[in-house]
Amino acid sequence: MIRNASLNPVYDPVKPGLFPIAGRSFSALLLTQGIGDMYLIYLGAKRDGLDYHLAFIRMNST
Repeated sequence: MIRNASLNPVYDPVKPGLFPIAGRSFSALLLTQGIGDMYLIYLGAKRDGLDYHLAFIRMNST
C-alpha cells in the first residue's frame, strides 16, 4: 500500500469562526479517515493470510 498523504496531524491554530473551524474539521476528518482505511485494509489482509506492506516517506517538521 502506498499512501500519498501525511500520517501525522500538524498543529495549525484556527481563527474563531464557522468557516475556519469547519475547514479545519474537514481536513482532520480526511486524515483520520485515511488512517482508518489503512487499518481496515491491514486487518483484511491479515484475516485472509496476505502480506501487508505500507510505504511512505517520512516528512521532517523542521
